[in-house]
Amino acid sequence: MSTNYPDGIDSYTEKNDGVDTVSASDINDLQDAVEAIETELGTNPKESFSNVASAITSKLSTTGGTLTGNVSCSAGVTVDGVDISAHDHSGGTNGTAIPEIVNARENETDLITNLARRGNDWVCNAVNFSSTDANGMPNYLSVGTGLAVNVSGATTSIKMDISGYYQHIISDTSISSLTASSTCWLYAEKASSGFVATLGHSVLQPVYSYIAPGSPSTDQHWFDLSLGVMKRYTGSAWETKDRIFIGKAITGSSTVTSVTAFALKGRYESGWFAVSANTKYDLNHNLGLNPLHVELFGATSSAGANCHRSVYFKDGPSTYGGMVWNITDTGLSVNDNTSGFDNPIRYGASTSASSGYYRVVATRGF
Repeated sequence: MSTNYPDGIDSYTEKNDGVDTVSASDINDLQDAVEAIETELGTNPKESFSNVASAITSKLSTTGGTLTGNVSCSAGVTVDGVDISAHDHSGGTNGTAIPEIVNARENETDLITNLARRGNDWVCNAVNFSSTDANGMPNYLSVGTGLAVNVSGATTSIKMDISGYYQHIISDTSISSLTASSTCWLYAEKASSGFVATLGHSVLQPVYSYIAPGSPSTDQHWFDLSLGVMKRYTGSAWETKDRIFIGKAITGSSTVTSVTAFALKGRYESGWFAVSANTKYDLNHNLGLNPLHVELFGATSSAGANCHRSVYFKDGPSTYGGMVWNITDTGLSVNDNTSGFDNPIRYGASTSASSGYYRVVATRGF
């Protein structure tokens, strides 16, 4: 008989001295089996190790038996429902081992690029890098022709995180066919493949909360803070969407009248600005939602001398410190313009001044 190995295990009849006659086929069968074993193991299977067992052990993690190095699997082997048999498990073209491949979220080569392109201080579900104006605010959105918003990504790439994925806009494009006479909330959505985000809009302001909005309208977006996931109401249920909102546009009957790009990384920092007594200061934080954290700082110079956290209080006829109020999804006000803010700078036990410098820091809180 020929050998069954490696698809099966051979079975042999034991021979007894002086009783059984050994034929050529008995030897040939053994030779076939040996050749099959050698073919299966290949040449020098132990490589530089002392034996094959040591070579196999070296490929196993000491914390759970996880295979490392070049690993192959049969077609149809899935992780999280994704067939991984076609993946290059040695790290794609870069040759870098990727433990994250167990997530099977995307093509492995894309995953390597995804991880590598995330810079320092990377924030999830936000635009992280883009062109900015003299105040450090993003300026890649502008009024386009008709009911369209221009998106400028050719000179300075727009880099963003959407649901944990790196996405970008690296050419000049637009968001067109905006709804007339409306406030249009502009979003970027993860591409079905690759890194170039797709763009769109909704006429309903997105909600950011731990609890779903009651009685939502179709196309209402809700960022579930408990899960860190954007969802959209279909009219009957909430569906998960890999989207972030990047700005808003105000439209007339046939044109866009104004457009705002939301602050990078979900943060706003005003820098030091001069303040006087009984004066109102309106600032645009442009976070796209009411900030969860707002801090007002005072100082006696534009370099931040005698920096202190400013709070408002009244001591008899005199008032001290400052107040942040009139907070909206894009702006806020500091102090008022008539009375009640005689000494906007107050630090130490009794040191105050009718003028100085303020700095406002606001963040979305997630």
